[in-house]
Amino acid sequence: MRAITPSDAFDLITSTGLSVEVMSSDSMSVAGRHARLYVRQTPPSPASVRADDRHEGLRLYVVPQLTDSLRRLPAEDERIAIAAVRDGLLVLGGKEYHAPSEASDVSSSAPLRRVPWGR
Repeated sequence: MRAITPSDAFDLITSTGLSVEVMSSDSMSVAGRHARLYVRQTPPSPASVRADDRHEGLRLYVVPQLTDSLRRLPAEDERIAIAAVRDGLLVLGGKEYHAPSEASDVSSSAPLRRVPWGR
């Protein structure tokens, strides 16, 4: 599996049809709202997301897949957004935006395995 990057978030957001503008390596404007990016290779716990409230604007968490607890956070707090790259899903402002199936991460297919040795 390859690592999740900020460009994965950009690709996901543009595929959902929302406007996005890159400001720097860790921030972008999503649908007119300035967002700080938090790229995580594993889904963070809700407690760690709530602890990251240093940024005043929108906090966009870029994660591989969406968990049930992460799905509820944007509905509770408008300052939190989740981009689940392998699921092809963006949760922003309590709404879910789905990417077309071909835009979701290709690594979600079955992993390649070694050919078994036989006699």
